[in-house]
Amino acid sequence: MIASSSITRSIAFSISKTGRVESYRGNYSDYLVEREERREQRRRAYRDQQEMIARTEDFIRRNLAGQKTKQAKSRRNFLERMERVKNVGDLETANFKLNRRRARATRFSFSINWR
Repeated sequence: MIASSSITRSIAFSISKTGRVESYRGNYSDYLVEREERREQRRRAYRDQQEMIARTEDFIRRNLAGQKTKQAKSRRNFLERMERVKNVGDLETANFKLNRRRARATRFSFSINWR
């Protein structure tokens, strides 16, 4: 177990196409709490976006051949260009193990275990 009181910042690497690196302030316990809060925010954003997509697709389906054809085509173009939020479960993760190589605290080696 890592000495939680000696940690002031944690860095999490995401192995997705975006290659996201997230920094967390505080000790290891703070990292765990904030990581879960961020995951919950991503879950809500994904769920909200999926609901909005479903409503928009329903509007397009109902109005593509009617009087609101122009509006339906505009919304279809919007959906095609929209950046999609990834589901939290779709993100890949990796485990890092840091091993101290020398007496200097700044030199570390690490190994990566892919999931």
